[in-house]
Amino acid sequence: MEKLLITVIVFLMMPVYIFLNAQIETIHLSFNLCDNTEELRLQKVEKEGELHFYINNEHFKTKKLQVMEETSNIGLDDENIIDIFSFTKQAEKKRNELMNKDEKDGVVRVLFNSEVFERIFLYEKSKDGYINRYEVEWIEEIE
Repeated sequence: MEKLLITVIVFLMMPVYIFLNAQIETIHLSFNLCDNTEELRLQKVEKEGELHFYINNEHFKTKKLQVMEETSNIGLDDENIIDIFSFTKQAEKKRNELMNKDEKDGVVRVLFNSEVFERIFLYEKSKDGYINRYEVEWIEEIE
C-alpha cells in the first residue's frame, strides 16, 4: 500500500516538475525594449533569409523557416523579458550547473552556447510600435 501511495504522489507531482523545469529552459530576451539601450551595441543583419542579431558580444540568429510574430501586446510582464546583462549572468549560472552535473556523472565536455537554454525568444520593437518576437539560436563566436 505504501509503494502505491508513493507511486501516486510521484505521478501527480511529475507535471509540476516538468512545468517548472520547462520554465527555466525558456528565456525571453530584449533586443531593444529595455531603457539602457545607450549602453548596448545593437546590430541586425539579414543573411541568406535569416536574421542575425548582435547584442554587445553576443550573436543570435533566427532558426530556419522562422515565422516572426508581430503584436502590440506581447502578453508578458516586463520582468520576464530580460536584458543582455541579465541574460549573460543567467547563462553563466546555468552553464556552471550543467557542467557540474556532468562532472558528477563522470562526463567532461564543452558546453556550447546553443546547449545552455532550450529556447530563446528575442523581442524587438519595430519603428511602427509593434513588437516582433523571434525564436533564436545563440551562436558561438570565436574571436
